[in-house]
Amino acid sequence: MAKKHIKFMCTAFRDGFQSVYGARVLTDDFLPAVEAARDAGITWMEAGGGARFQSLYFYCNEDAFTAMDRFRKAAGPNANLQTLSRGVNVGYDQAACRPFQEARHDDDPQLRRLERCQQPDLQR
Repeated sequence: MAKKHIKFMCTAFRDGFQSVYGARVLTDDFLPAVEAARDAGITWMEAGGGARFQSLYFYCNEDAFTAMDRFRKAAGPNANLQTLSRGVNVGYDQAACRPFQEARHDDDPQLRRLERCQQPDLQR
């Protein structure tokens, strides 16, 4: 009987950042975990996505594109990487976000910046 191989995707490098504290993890602090996953034979990883992209700018003072390049280098050239994409161009539902917008905190500069970025008529 031939040996069966089970393929799975490691989502820890996106799911782990989906909290108030997780969003603030610096790239240098988690790259050793990516290298350990690579050394353990994990070849399919979800690399960022969701809120991770903007949280690097908002909270970590890091460039998201540089962080993704560093993730690729740590994961190795043969790793299969994928990311979660959200936005207006991929089915962003304005009505679903209304409860969050109504509950916003006017004194939070990060939320005000995010709201400005979500205005479609804003010249960037």
